[in-house]
Amino acid sequence: MAYAQPHPRLSVLSTNSQSSSDHPSPTTSSTRFSLPSVPSVSATAVSNRLIAARPNIYDRNLNKTRVSEVSASAFSFLFSEVVQYTQKRVSGINDLERRLNTLGYRIGTRVLELMVWRAESSSKTPKREIRFLPALMSIHTQVWKAVFGKPADAIEKSVENADEYMIIDNDPPIERHISVPRDMSQLSCSSFTAGVVEAVMDGLGFVAFAKSDITSINSYGYSPHPLSSYLAWVKELLLQPDNGPKKPFIISITSSDPAKLRTMVHDIQRLRSGLINTPAHSFIAIELNTSCPNIPNSPPTGYAFPSLIPLLTVLKDEYTKDPTLTMGLKLPPFVYRGQFNAVIDGVKGLCLPESASAGACPFAFFTCTNTLGNSLLFEEQSRRPTPPAKGEDANPFAVPTGLGGLAGDALHALALGNVYTFTQLLREPENSSLSGISIIGVGGVTSKAAAGRMRQAGASVVGCATLLGKEGVKAFDIIGGEGVA
Repeated sequence: MAYAQPHPRLSVLSTNSQSSSDHPSPTTSSTRFSLPSVPSVSATAVSNRLIAARPNIYDRNLNKTRVSEVSASAFSFLFSEVVQYTQKRVSGINDLERRLNTLGYRIGTRVLELMVWRAESSSKTPKREIRFLPALMSIHTQVWKAVFGKPADAIEKSVENADEYMIIDNDPPIERHISVPRDMSQLSCSSFTAGVVEAVMDGLGFVAFAKSDITSINSYGYSPHPLSSYLAWVKELLLQPDNGPKKPFIISITSSDPAKLRTMVHDIQRLRSGLINTPAHSFIAIELNTSCPNIPNSPPTGYAFPSLIPLLTVLKDEYTKDPTLTMGLKLPPFVYRGQFNAVIDGVKGLCLPESASAGACPFAFFTCTNTLGNSLLFEEQSRRPTPPAKGEDANPFAVPTGLGGLAGDALHALALGNVYTFTQLLREPENSSLSGISIIGVGGVTSKAAAGRMRQAGASVVGCATLLGKEGVKAFDIIGGEGVA
C-alpha cells in the first residue's frame, strides 16, 4: 500500500535521469517508497532467527564502537526534531535555551563516563585531567570528537575576564542545518553544546571534602549560566500550579560596573513586575555578592568597602523607586574590628532621610559569611570520588587550582564571630537606622547543633552549602534534627 500523499517528513522521489535499479523500491508502480507486503511464515521464521542472533546493544563491546560513525543527516534530523519538540513546550527563547542546555548536560555526563571507562580499559596508566587548561584541551579534542566526530577549531582566552575561555567551532554540526527565524534571532542552539561542556567540567571534580570533618574547599568562580537563565528558572518554579508553600529566592549577583549592575537589577525587577498580582511578587530578593575569593586579579570588594559605594548607590536608587524591593549584601569573612566598622559606616551613609516614605535603610540583610580565600588542602586530606592522578600529571592538592575558598566546619568559628559581631553592632544606639537589618548565618552549618549556634550568635536565618554538597537534600533533615551527619 503506497502513500496517497507525500509523507510529511520523509518523501524520497526517484529522478528520470537515473534507472530504476539505482532506486530500489518494494514496488514498481510508484516512484515513492511503499510499505512491503505481509511476509510469509517461512520468511518470518528466518527473520526471527537473524534477530535472535544479533547481539543486544547492551552486550556490545564499547571499545568496538568508538570509531563508529553516525549519518550526518540522521543526526541533523534528530536534533531538529528535539528543537521543534522543545520549542512547543516553552514560553520563550531563554526557556528553550535552558532546556537544550539541560539536555546537553545529560549527554555530557554520559560522554565523560564512557570516555573514562574506555581510557581505563585500554591504557595501563589511565589518567583524569585535573589541571584547568589540560582539561579544556581534552574537551576541545577528545570530547568534541566523541560528540561531533571532529575536534573543535580553537581555544581562546578572553581579553576581558582572566578566568574566561572560549572553545571555538567554526562549523558546529548541530547548527549546520538549522535556520533561525527572524523573530528568534537571539536563539543559540549551541546552548546544547554548552551543557555538554559544563557536565564534563563538573564531572572532573573541582570540589573536595576534607577527611577529618565536614570541611570543603572549592575553586569555583562565577556561575557559567547567565542571569536570564536563573530568572527563567525562578519564574517557572514560582508559577508551578501546586498548593504547597512557596519559598523565597535570593538572587545573588555581582558586577564591578555600576551601569551593568543597574541593568541586572532592572532585569530582576521586570520579573517581579510580571508577578505583581501574585503572592510570588514578594518572594524574590537581591543579594550583592561582595565576597567571591576565587576570581583571578579581582579580590573580594567587601574587604575594601568604600570602593563599593558606587555600586551600593545604584541599589539605593532602585530601592527609592520601589521600597518593596528586598536587598542584602553577601560579605567576606572579616578578622578585625575596622573591617566591620567600615561596613556599618558605609551602609549608614546610604540610609534615606527619615522623612522618606520608604524605610530608612535600603538593605534588609547581611549574609555572613562567604568562603575564606587563599586556603589549601592537600590530596591526602581529602576524600574524592575518583583516585588522584599519578606520575608526571600528579597534583598534590585537593582541587586542581591548589588554592580555593574554605567552607564547612573549618570556617564555623570565624563565621560565628562575624555573625555575633555584626549583631552587636546593629544593636548599638548610634546604629539605630540599621536596626531593621537581619543576619543570614552561613559557614559550617553542618548539624542541628551548628544551626543552633548560629541562631544563638544572632542569625535570623541559617544557610548551608558544604553539607548540601555532601549529603544532598538530606542536609535539611540533618539540620532539622531528623538525620545524622
